[in-house]
Amino acid sequence: MRWSEAEVETILEQMRAGASVMSGGSRCHTTYVHRAGEWFYEDFDEGSTHEGSTSEAAMRERIASEPELFRGVLSGLHWRRFTAAYLAGELESAREHLRVARSYGDDDKGKIFAALLAWPATPPAQEVVAAIRSNLSGFTAYHVYMGATGWDRRPEAAAGGIAFADLLIAMVGETTGCYALRSTFHEQAKDLAAAERDLALELERCVPDKWPFAHVEKSLERVRQARALERA
Repeated sequence: MRWSEAEVETILEQMRAGASVMSGGSRCHTTYVHRAGEWFYEDFDEGSTHEGSTSEAAMRERIASEPELFRGVLSGLHWRRFTAAYLAGELESAREHLRVARSYGDDDKGKIFAALLAWPATPPAQEVVAAIRSNLSGFTAYHVYMGATGWDRRPEAAAGGIAFADLLIAMVGETTGCYALRSTFHEQAKDLAAAERDLALELERCVPDKWPFAHVEKSLERVRQARALERA
């Protein structure tokens, strides 16, 4: 597999703009970056770091010989474009950027957002329903939304997350984790009364002595304490 010349140019352009690429694992890896008009690599080996210079020609050779290293640069560009269009309500543009992003590698995040953009005209496939329920019950649906939309934790950004939670509930029904997800965004919006209400609904659906019960119970107590401080 080789990237097209246009894709190679996009990779280099994104790296000139600040994207980096890492080869290897957490204990030993090489990172390639562009800064101040020059190309560099940084070797990290068990805490020891060595930096050296490289060239655009060498980077082109590496892109040709190890194309998979650069897949994330290409997908990341279109995920950022998707985010901007999605949050602006430009849904046709969002669908197109999501389609291109998914062409570079698909996961639950891509499947779920593609289903959201097709809803309600097209019901989600069973595979997507299962992915949504799994992420809700595993309390990872928050990461699906935040990872796709740029981790904006400002209160005014929470409305999109609340709408996301409501759409998931509309698509798959009330299921484990759905109200905990919505409460997280209500808390981000500083609406502690709504966060408390949703956590209480979630706790009603939890099985005592199972880990979600303790997790939700602790969150509910924390929100209630925060509300009490607000009222004091």
